[in-house]
Amino acid sequence: MHISIFLVILFSCVTPVTSWWALGHQLTASIGKQRLNSTAVDTMKTLLQEHENYWPDHSGPVTAATWADIIKEGQTHYLYEHLYNSWHFYDVPYPVHNNPCPVNGDKTNNVVWALHFLEENFLSTTNQSAARRGIALRLFIHFMGDVHQPLHCLERCFKVNAECGGLTQAKCKQKQQCTWDGSTCAQDCAKFNTKGKVECENVFSCMWDNTTQCISKWRGDEGGNLLPLHGKYKNLHMLWDDMGGLNSKWIQQEEESGGMKEEKKLYDYTWTTTGLKDLDEYAMSLVNSADTKPNAIPLYDCAYEKYCAESLQYAKTVYGIKPNATPSVEYLKEAQRITHDRVVAAGVRLAHCLGRALAPVANENAAWKVGGC
Repeated sequence: MHISIFLVILFSCVTPVTSWWALGHQLTASIGKQRLNSTAVDTMKTLLQEHENYWPDHSGPVTAATWADIIKEGQTHYLYEHLYNSWHFYDVPYPVHNNPCPVNGDKTNNVVWALHFLEENFLSTTNQSAARRGIALRLFIHFMGDVHQPLHCLERCFKVNAECGGLTQAKCKQKQQCTWDGSTCAQDCAKFNTKGKVECENVFSCMWDNTTQCISKWRGDEGGNLLPLHGKYKNLHMLWDDMGGLNSKWIQQEEESGGMKEEKKLYDYTWTTTGLKDLDEYAMSLVNSADTKPNAIPLYDCAYEKYCAESLQYAKTVYGIKPNATPSVEYLKEAQRITHDRVVAAGVRLAHCLGRALAPVANENAAWKVGGC
């Protein structure tokens, strides 16, 4: 793919997700910043300042972490709006049924591909302008957070049941594609076996299997976005974006203490000088209290696909809640524990991979050893 795509193509296949909300991304960036030496941080600042006139509140090593979500939502009225939307995730089907969703065959335009693309073509070379490298750096910081949010690398498979789900027995019997199983109204695509492909696929929940059968359609839940919940969170993805409540709890404290300058959106917080200092201290406390200590976090030589694949080990916990349920205290505590560790891993790996990427193009006498935090 030609590198000019980086600035001019609007990517399709959009899924309406944000990740970690603002705080999780900024905590990731803060941990990464504190683990890089001053030379590396100065290089970051220089590249990020290339676009400071357009985004003055999102051009520091920490505050730039939310920029990719801001442009995805079209808040800036500038050239890059809605770009890179599909680069935020790579939803791997979680096979909770015997007939799981097909694996996404697109090996490009996803978060794993994007991290490799940005590092190899922009961050580790001076062949690109500082302005382009500055954009790449903003995206790289953000996507390193995305690849560690379990529901940006995971989706549950389910049978679409849009026409029949939730209907009463009387209304169920009125719909040709539905059948009453004694307690619930269920999809019955087999009723269209003799009617052919066209009539089968006129039913949203049915698909033709290329032989002579009309079967129920399987699809992914778009990283939990299509799994509804009751209570504070509209869906499962939102719960994990909020780090099980860690995010909103700390934000409320900062609002009360004056650390937050403005909350424009869940993905766009801006801070006072005191607030940024508080955020750095909070990031440090997460590192110190994480179940897995920084030196024990496997770096995998920046094999971003391995970071993404780790989400599968959390799938049973993430999907340990039924649709339309109210999250239990126990579930929220486990979500907090997992996302706590994921943010720390993201920050540690961000420092390592940025240090590796920027080192070849920095002053050869610079010390690029990870330290601090």
